[in-house]
Amino acid sequence: MEPPVLVTEWRMAYETMLKFIPKCCHTCHHRNTDGHCQKHESTPPEDFQATFEACDSWKSEMEPF
Repeated sequence: MEPPVLVTEWRMAYETMLKFIPKCCHTCHHRNTDGHCQKHESTPPEDFQATFEACDSWKSEMEPF
């Protein structure tokens, strides 16, 4: 069964948006409000947190799962 057109369009828009998200700790799903990384169980230094494309474990904060 094909998904509704709106779902297909949303998925395409989301994939496009992912290309423009600054990939750093501040936009990562694994970072909590205190700056602690739940994936690596540590708090990265501030300079690392602000560095783009620095972590291979980055996951969009908008992903619910």
